[in-house]
Amino acid sequence: MRKQGVVIGKENQIVRVAVMRQGGCGGECSSCHGCGDMKPEILELENNIHSEVGDIVNVVAKGQSVVKYTLVLYSIPLMMMILGIVIGYQYFQGKAVDYELYSFLLGIGFLGISLIILRGVDRKFQRKKDFLSLEKIDTKE
Repeated sequence: MRKQGVVIGKENQIVRVAVMRQGGCGGECSSCHGCGDMKPEILELENNIHSEVGDIVNVVAKGQSVVKYTLVLYSIPLMMMILGIVIGYQYFQGKAVDYELYSFLLGIGFLGISLIILRGVDRKFQRKKDFLSLEKIDTKE
């Protein structure tokens, strides 16, 4: 995955890069006003290419890392919710009249716990140095 951005700040070996978000439609359809305000996303990355403020750069994410991150992002909440429902079903069956409802509510509780877990996973991916990198765009033509 490759996105073009502009360096808007630099501090030591860290640069802040503004990257425009892209809607699901790609930004070219007549109903794009429905996508809302498309504010740029600010990324803080290691300045391994010695870029300066105002430089146009590519932010590159390794394909394998993106797939792994997406898999984790979607599978953890799903598995936690299913686990909560199964545990609730086993525990409440025979103990409560509405055991299906209690099982579902426990599944929702486990889903909430998964959001806390995802916070930690997200921080781990942010600390990884090889997840996102910069490439300088050659503007001399």
